[in-house]
Amino acid sequence: MKIARFLMTPEFLRDLLCLPLGTTIIWAGMERDGIELTIEHPDLQDVELAEAARPPLIRPLFQREDAVVLLVDWGQG
Repeated sequence: MKIARFLMTPEFLRDLLCLPLGTTIIWAGMERDGIELTIEHPDLQDVELAEAARPPLIRPLFQREDAVVLLVDWGQG
């Protein structure tokens, strides 16, 4: 089997996704539908989490401009 693991730093992912300054990626993992990131940013809504609860799932809106992809909105309700 020709497989390998690929390690990306949180800083690399933040820059690759053009996330706003102040974004901290605190966890990443594979989900069935894609890669899941848990992030912190001052502009996100404050959320109270019960013990062992996961942060809410958001669906950010991105916009492509030439070779750059910009985050337009965090996608929160």
